[in-house]
Parts: sequence; structure tokens; C-alpha cells
Amino acid sequence: MRLPPPANLQTTEGIGAYLRQLIGSITSPWAVEHQTDGRHRFEWVDVPYSASRFTGDVAMTWQVDSSDQLSLMYRYVGHDTVEIQWTIAASAVGGTTEPELRIALPDGLRAT
Repeated sequence: MRLPPPANLQTTEGIGAYLRQLIGSITSPWAVEHQTDGRHRFEWVDVPYSASRFTGDVAMTWQVDSSDQLSLMYRYVGHDTVEIQWTIAASAVGGTTEPELRIALPDGLRAT
């Protein structure tokens, strides 16, 4: 994309409009999404099924079959935030009922 020469750099609005156009011309080839604060949102990474990833709290078990994990994925937002998304179609719990079902963080990620 060829950026046209700036039409009006005499006002704050004109400078802002030109900078938004410049940023758009730089980011459009990579199709990188951005948060409203300007941080990058990278592409989603699919996480393969693993029965051991799903556990219950304390004495409760959580059984999720491979066909029930419709999605489990994550992506980085900036350099210090990870967004995780999942869809579980059906599952079974056993043992003593507790308030938490847990999904282990994928690919060595850890909460801090």
C-alpha cells in the first residue's frame, strides 16, 4: 500500500489521522490484531487433547473424552498476557463434589 502525502499536518486532528493511516499501512500486510491500547494479539494456537489436562478439585475427578474437547486454544496478547479459550461438549465428574474443575495450562505456560 502506498501512503499518500500528508494533507494536513497543521492540526492535532490532521497529524492523528495521518498517523492512523501510516500504522494501518504498516500492519495490514501481517494482519496483526491490536487491542485498543495498541498491544498485539497474535494468532490462536490449538492445544491437542490430553486426558491428564483435565482434573477436579481435591477428591473430585473430571473426565473429558477427546471427542468432547471441541476447542482448546490460546494466544498471546502483548508480551505478558495470554488469552485462553475452550469449549467442552460433555464431561463426567466423580468422587466428592467440589467447586472447581481445572484445565492445566498448555505448552509450559504458568500463572504468575
